[in-house]
Amino acid sequence: MHQTRDRRALIAAIGLSSFGDELALVALALRVESLTGSAGMVALLFIVSALPHVLFAPISGWLTDRHETVKTLRWFSLGQALIAAALAFAVNLPLLFVLAFALGALASVTGPSVFALVPLLDEDDDISRTNSKIEIAKYTGWITGPLVAGLVTHQNSASAALLIDAVTFLVLAIGTLSMSIRRLPVAAEESATDGARAGFAYVARDKLLLLVFLVIGGVVLFAATDNVAEVFFAKDTIGQVSAYGVLASTWMAGMVVGAIVARRISGDRAPTWIFLAAIGGGAALIAAAVSGALIPAALLFAVAGVGNGIVNVAARTLVHARVPSSLHGRVFAAYMGLASSTQIVATAFGGALVGVVGGQQALVIGGVGTLAVGLIGLVGLLLVPTDAARVVVVTEPEEEPAVSR
Repeated sequence: MHQTRDRRALIAAIGLSSFGDELALVALALRVESLTGSAGMVALLFIVSALPHVLFAPISGWLTDRHETVKTLRWFSLGQALIAAALAFAVNLPLLFVLAFALGALASVTGPSVFALVPLLDEDDDISRTNSKIEIAKYTGWITGPLVAGLVTHQNSASAALLIDAVTFLVLAIGTLSMSIRRLPVAAEESATDGARAGFAYVARDKLLLLVFLVIGGVVLFAATDNVAEVFFAKDTIGQVSAYGVLASTWMAGMVVGAIVARRISGDRAPTWIFLAAIGGGAALIAAAVSGALIPAALLFAVAGVGNGIVNVAARTLVHARVPSSLHGRVFAAYMGLASSTQIVATAFGGALVGVVGGQQALVIGGVGTLAVGLIGLVGLLLVPTDAARVVVVTEPEEEPAVSR
């Protein structure tokens, strides 16, 4: 009963927080654009917001595992609420970038904290089901956040949108007060230096996990390139600026479907599903680019979104199943750092690629790349030793439990 209540509370809070994140990002982008009139400054804002997930991945994961996770989530969410409130009144550009970086730094801890709590939230140990619900809540927030941000900013100001974001973080912090679950810290004698590196070291030693992380890095690289390309594909190839919104919406709808499908994927089957989803998503993007028409492209973008949703849920289920619970925070921090770093590189690469070959060809290249890394993953899966391919849930020693219900 307590687990059900905790799961519902955390999933609702994650959805609300994701809504606030997108709300704030759009509002900040609009404010930077109004202050500078520079697309380069807006792009820099996105990079500054994502960079902490890369820079602080070791320490943020260590903080998640070294301290009681619910309390960590509560205090860092409160910190995010304060920074978001300060951002609402920041009109000085350097201060705005500093606060955006600080908000990202705190998010680099709250993200791994949420995913580290997942195994404690399902009394049936059906982790894929809980991961699926969390992803659906996130996607719902991602869909509604930009819509509300545009409306609120148009009717009032970016400050109002940022204050709403601060409230969402406050609600998340308050929500943790009612949670009965507790995830205990790792042993105190573990040094900060070794502890911070342990997540990366674990992934490097586990051949299957390393293969999956590298493939996902490639998928994110080409998918983020497509994010840039689809704007120009809609405008120049389809010939409708409004088509961009349609393509983005159908992709997100596909991600929701993918998250629902992935709730039935167990940890031992997750790698195969991830690689097949990448292949299918890449093929769909190639076909969408070749079609050059709105309706088939939108349908194919939805198919690619399904693959994206499957990859996200299956990857987290694999980590929960394969990694010791005492390392969940650090491995998830490494995962988020990988995704953020490749996204930063891909944004710059995508802009340059579109400038050289145009939106349609850049979309084809992104699809080919996504398909290729999926195929590489399948081939690599055949080469992984049998013992490494077997998913084993690692339990903690009784004298030093990592989690407690």
